[in-house]
Amino acid sequence: MEEVSIHLVSLRIFFLSGINHEVTPPYTPQHNGASKRKKRTIVSVMRSMSKQKEVRHYLWGEAAATATYFIGMLQRSFRIKH
Repeated sequence: MEEVSIHLVSLRIFFLSGINHEVTPPYTPQHNGASKRKKRTIVSVMRSMSKQKEVRHYLWGEAAATATYFIGMLQRSFRIKH
């Protein structure tokens, strides 16, 4: 019961923060396309940033975190303005 209340609190925080919480069923190959597209987008942004600023490969973790942040902010600003 406690897990359900924690989950509801999390969903409320997401909603108030403007975060869209998307869930896919586990072990379903039909939903792999969405995750593959998101991964491809993140890797594409990482490569663009790395090539632009000549970032070394050991910093790819930071590049992935930054790319994910940028993509999230762009999606959020697009939802707010349009």
